[in-house]
Amino acid sequence: MTTFYLYAGDGVHRPALALIADFIETNFPKYSVQLVGPKFFSSFPNWEKNAAGIIIPGGRDLPYMRDLKGVANQRISDFVHDGGRYLGICAGAYYAASYVDFERGGELEVLGERELGFFQGTAIGPAYGLGQYSYETDDGAVKAQVLWKEPDSHISSTFIADVYFNGGCAFEKAELKQNTSVLGYYSDILGQPAAIVKCRVGKGIAILSGVHPEMGDATNYIECKRLFKRLILQLLSE
Repeated sequence: MTTFYLYAGDGVHRPALALIADFIETNFPKYSVQLVGPKFFSSFPNWEKNAAGIIIPGGRDLPYMRDLKGVANQRISDFVHDGGRYLGICAGAYYAASYVDFERGGELEVLGERELGFFQGTAIGPAYGLGQYSYETDDGAVKAQVLWKEPDSHISSTFIADVYFNGGCAFEKAELKQNTSVLGYYSDILGQPAAIVKCRVGKGIAILSGVHPEMGDATNYIECKRLFKRLILQLLSE
């Protein structure tokens, strides 16, 4: 099981694909990354046998729902329940919650249930407020202050990182959900809601991130790399 299947279907933010693939193959050379479309999950035989995990990146959640509904989602869900790994970033995190509450009351409003439901709760956003996000520009982008704190960790495993954020979610009442650990908090938002969660799903693990650790630039690259590496290590743990 050495291949991460990185979803590259309609709605995906294309620049993220190369960044995610390069990070994993550089920092975890034992693993390869293969870009796949929606029909791969529903039609390709026995893809589960060689899968280290599935990665659904940022972009637009609604095309994911349209193209992966039914058989593809069921095979993804079965894979994780049987001991597989799922990483959802931004839209991929919204997509793996039980319910999406995005831009409620605004022109971009998206409300509704999702099939995977790895996080048994609501992904609500944008975490930094309504009316700022744009699909076509970075007008609503900010550098989120993410407090990373691994479960049962020592103080040396706790740090704050500046991480690219653009329309991502917070996980509502994540600390109260069964089989859920909060790995990262929005430390600069009132109440410090959950930014990154780790969900035990049957025998498997799903990690969902409202922020983009793959999008580090010259000002925060080292911090993002540190965060992303811890995230992948948590995904592969156990």
